[in-house]
Amino acid sequence: MMSFIKYLPVAFVLAVCTGAPTVAQADYDAGLKAYEQGNYRRALKKFTTDSDDFRANLAAGQMYERGQGAEKDIDLAADQYGRAHENAHEKGLEDIKARALERIQTFMDDGNFTAVAEMGNVLLRRNEPGDEEAAFKLHQTATEAGNPPGMVYLAQDYLDGRGVAKDKKAAYFWMKAVEKHFGKFWWTEFFVKYFLEPVYITDMPEDEKLEVERAAQTWVPKN
Repeated sequence: MMSFIKYLPVAFVLAVCTGAPTVAQADYDAGLKAYEQGNYRRALKKFTTDSDDFRANLAAGQMYERGQGAEKDIDLAADQYGRAHENAHEKGLEDIKARALERIQTFMDDGNFTAVAEMGNVLLRRNEPGDEEAAFKLHQTATEAGNPPGMVYLAQDYLDGRGVAKDKKAAYFWMKAVEKHFGKFWWTEFFVKYFLEPVYITDMPEDEKLEVERAAQTWVPKN
């Protein structure tokens, strides 16, 4: 796949992206202004304020990829490109999806496990025959490496039966195992504690929960 954005200035990419939510406009504008002024730290902070703005997702992904406003971090870059792909998919913006996918694919080819996990989500959004099973395998691969997004996505796979039989105990296992690995992926902790557990695990017997929690505490990544 050809490279769409690797060597393009962030300001140029932002200028050609349209259709962001109105509620995100103030942070986006402030981020763009800060970037143009060379205040990369402030720009990155603004671009990561609203996770639903695909323009900001693309910009933040490029900044993490290049080490602008923060240390270079391909995990966080892949995370942002994954958000951009999701938000563009919801709006039917195929060109933006292609830009994000190209970077995810590149990172995945380079062995980055966050990109592996995000590629699983790309397949889920594509939703062609066999995509759920392939997505599950990618989430599983990322999880075995101790990747927090992969672990959260794998828990969702087990909850929803995406590419695997539904298994609430397995889902809860990965919700608890990821607790030791949240790290820089702040959203994984928020998503598990305030959405997955309260919604899906309330009816699990306490003895089963304790059994799963003990097992999860001893889990260690393979890689």
